[in-house]
Amino acid sequence: MALYREIFHRVVGSFPMVEFWTLAYLTDPQGNLLMTQRENDGYWRLPGGPIRPEEDMMNCLQRTVLDQTGVLIEAGYLIRVFSDASQRYIETDDARVYPIYAVFSAASTRGRLERIEGSQRRFRFFSAENIPGDRVFPPMLPAVRFFSDCFSDGIPLRLVDVDAYIRYERPGEPGREDDFEL
Repeated sequence: MALYREIFHRVVGSFPMVEFWTLAYLTDPQGNLLMTQRENDGYWRLPGGPIRPEEDMMNCLQRTVLDQTGVLIEAGYLIRVFSDASQRYIETDDARVYPIYAVFSAASTRGRLERIEGSQRRFRFFSAENIPGDRVFPPMLPAVRFFSDCFSDGIPLRLVDVDAYIRYERPGEPGREDDFEL
C-alpha cells in the first residue's frame, strides 16, 4: 500500500486529493485507548490506514490494524466519520491530502498485541485524560478528542441497541406494530 500511495502522490503532485481511511478505537480492559507511533515523525495515531482500490471498509480496517498491531478485528461498529477541512495536511512528498476517517470500535478481536518484525511503529495505551494532544497526528485530533469526550471511561462492551429500548405501539392499541409512533 505504501508503494501505491507513493506512486499516486507522485502522479497527482500537489493537486488536492481525498484519501479514505479506516481507524480503530482499540481499548484495553480498563478503557485505555491504543495508539501507534511511527519512529520517523513521533506523532501518535489511531491504528488503521488508507483504503485500497476495490477494498471495502471492513477489509481495510482488518488489514491495516493487523499489519500494525498483530490484532485481527473480526467484527466492528462504525462509530463516526470525520471529514473536515481542518484535517487536511501536506505529506512529505508535497501531496495535499484531505482525509476522511471512518472510525470503528472492535466488537470482537483475535490475536495479541505485538510489534511486527521490521515495523517502524511502537504502541501504547493512553487513558482518555492522558492522551498527549500536542503529540497526536493533527489530522486525527478530532477523532481522538471525540474518544476523550464520549468514551472517557472506555467504550461500552456492548453498544446500546436502541430498538431494544423503544416500543412501537399505536396509542390505545398496545402490541400493534404495523402503524407505529415513537
